[in-house]
Amino acid sequence: MNRLTKSVASVMLAVSALTFFSCDDDSTNVIGLNDAAQYGKITVKLEGKRPDGVDFTKKIEFRFMPEEGPQYSSISYDGNAYFFVQRHHGAVNESHNDNYAGFNLQADVDTQTPVTGSFYMYTSVIDEDDNVYFYLNDEFTVDMADVTNFNYSEGTGKLKYSFTTQLDANSNSTGNDLTVTVEANVNVFEGLNGNFGGNL
Repeated sequence: MNRLTKSVASVMLAVSALTFFSCDDDSTNVIGLNDAAQYGKITVKLEGKRPDGVDFTKKIEFRFMPEEGPQYSSISYDGNAYFFVQRHHGAVNESHNDNYAGFNLQADVDTQTPVTGSFYMYTSVIDEDDNVYFYLNDEFTVDMADVTNFNYSEGTGKLKYSFTTQLDANSNSTGNDLTVTVEANVNVFEGLNGNFGGNL
């Protein structure tokens, strides 16, 4: 293959790649990633010891809503408000992709008071310094005394919810004490005839 042929082939490959990664009607929306991320994210900070006893700190952003629909970012009412929110670390088209975080939350939105809730996550932590990884597969009840921020606007559908909790060694996958800080800043939607995704 001569130099001209190689150059033409390189240009064609580059054009093909650009076409593939901007195949949505909106050329700035790379394969629908913006669509999946437009309704807010859950940020989780983890501080503790790895399963081998070495200290670690990791922040993970779960920003992508499952493609199945807004039941994974929903609110329903029965006196109080019930929120169910789930986000994924990577853009996915199935809710059972194994890298996610989510929560159920009951709250009095009139007084902006959280009542009860739970949190769950399934994710992996990579420590590039030592070239190791480990999994976290945990679910726990959130003590409302640990909630540092709760605000829901019915007008905009914006929900802000954050807490910091301490999990003892027997209550999480590391086998060591773990501090979990969660900050959620998401949009939620009320279904008119569809599924509400969560259960408290």
